Amino acid sequence: MPHTLYISVANRYLTMPHLLVAGRYYVQVRTSDPHSIVQIVRPPAGYTPRQFLDARTHWNAVYNSGGNGGDPLPAYMAFVRSVTFMGGAAVVRGGASAFATGLSAGTYWIYEDTYTGPTHLSRIVVLTVVGTAPVQTPFVTVGLARFAPTGAVTMPGHLPTAGWLMGLGGAPLNSLSIVKLLPGVTKADLDGSDVCFQEGPPNPSVNKDCFQPGGIDLGGSVSAGASVFWYYHLTPGDYVAGNVARPQYFDTPLFPFGSSVRFTAS
Repeated sequence: MPHTLYISVANRYLTMPHLLVAGRYYVQVRTSDPHSIVQIVRPPAGYTPRQFLDARTHWNAVYNSGGNGGDPLPAYMAFVRSVTFMGGAAVVRGGASAFATGLSAGTYWIYEDTYTGPTHLSRIVVLTVVGTAPVQTPFVTVGLARFAPTGAVTMPGHLPTAGWLMGLGGAPLNSLSIVKLLPGVTKADLDGSDVCFQEGPPNPSVNKDCFQPGGIDLGGSVSAGASVFWYYHLTPGDYVAGNVARPQYFDTPLFPFGSSVRFTAS
């Protein structure tokens, strides 16, 4: 059976074990903050938390330079490709969120990821995993969310209202958000420019209210080629899902038109 790892967050600091044995893990996350995102990454040999923090800080500085620092894309790519992002979870106070992953022997870093990267060395937990992973029962999933290199996502057209969803990264950074649709929203609305997803200034003759309040961010980004298992729980109905991992400009690409996927939970 997989192991269980418990993580609690307070003031963006993580409380959790620093040493684990290799194997498959269900990770349960709780927070006393209003909202938290927990992220796990695996660094290459010789790469340090300070280098990782500096890479994120440099990207932020180039972006905030207003163009004086040049194109932020190289700094962004240097940051997101410096480690392997292995997923995580988003959670609100009073709730619990979960993800699952396999951990082999080596070093991992886990941190609170509200600001798309670490902001303080003291908030990066260094996790050491030892031993050889035993043969364990595979994770049972209800479907696959596959991200394309462009960030677009494909998923099954029907899913149960709850279960483990496997996410497979294709873009440099990938994370999944799910929003429930209002009645009457069509595929043409979702695919059309500036209809459900506003691309320019508000235009009442084109823009349409397509989404119910709320929705869920499964949290935790995955690198291209990496995978994670996210747990979700939905009420029955029609939904749209898309990649909300931030690109080089720190803009949240909330399902840009033509790249989201629609499905029904029942």
